[in-house]
Amino acid sequence: MMISRGLFGWSPPHMQPLTPVSEVSEPPESPSPYPDPNETGGTATAAQAEDDEEMEEPDEVEPPPAAVPFSQLFACADRFDWVLMIVGSVAAAAHGSALIVYLHYFAKIVEVLAFPNDSGHQRSDYQFDRLVELSLTIVYIAGGVFISGWIEVSCWI
Repeated sequence: MMISRGLFGWSPPHMQPLTPVSEVSEPPESPSPYPDPNETGGTATAAQAEDDEEMEEPDEVEPPPAAVPFSQLFACADRFDWVLMIVGSVAAAAHGSALIVYLHYFAKIVEVLAFPNDSGHQRSDYQFDRLVELSLTIVYIAGGVFISGWIEVSCWI
């Protein structure tokens, strides 16, 4: 008999338990999301109705706190906090714009690799020097992204 497996090879707990259960362990408080193949349809709905009746409702539900208007969001921020937020925002802008700069240099690398010169022969020395130059530029961009990302996260946390 072939056991059908779910997504990524996992099977429902009634076929293969996901966690070990001992003889003395308590049953789970929430019902299993998988239907029990041994139960009939009418028995399951009757058991569910009994469970719903047994559930106790909380005495008082606390209302969520009132929402703060946007103008009061930074009411407790002092000058140093504002400086950190501005520096963090500038670093975030540099971090985000680095992808555009990277894509520009990547396109230049593809252009150097793809298009030969007018005579049809590729100039290997020129091509190598140009690739080294563009590769180092991308490494410098990566360093700038690392530093700006670090500043961004450090200032906003």
